[in-house]
Amino acid sequence: MMVYGEALVAPLDPLGWCMIVFLGALFGIPYSRYFLRVRSIPKWPTVVATIVQASICQESPVGFVPGTAVLSNCSADYEYQVDGVLFKGRFRLMTGDDVVAAAVASQILQSKILVRYNPKRARDSVPVAEEILGRRVSLKQSWLNPNVW
Repeated sequence: MMVYGEALVAPLDPLGWCMIVFLGALFGIPYSRYFLRVRSIPKWPTVVATIVQASICQESPVGFVPGTAVLSNCSADYEYQVDGVLFKGRFRLMTGDDVVAAAVASQILQSKILVRYNPKRARDSVPVAEEILGRRVSLKQSWLNPNVW
């Protein structure tokens, strides 16, 4: 006599359990590191950074797909010092077209911004402001593709 649901769950052999553990570690470790990092960012110390380079960059909003629209944004590189060591970071300002991106790039060059840096790994930083010059700051980070190493 079969109990309801018993036939739906087949016992796994050792190889099956190894695959489950492997896939759990493969996806679990990076994603847990990503979410732990996101949660700790508001606690990171701040430092003043200088924008040293700003330029127009063109990208597709959905990645490289032939035939899709390409948007122009302003890419900005900044430098900051922690304990006398110089570090660099990058972000993008969402603009939409070349004319606005060029205007934003010229306005933002050599300006000062606040950034948060990871005290355990000072080269890991993010701008504090969510908007600069009325444009949304984009870091090109996503939980779908965590860059945590």
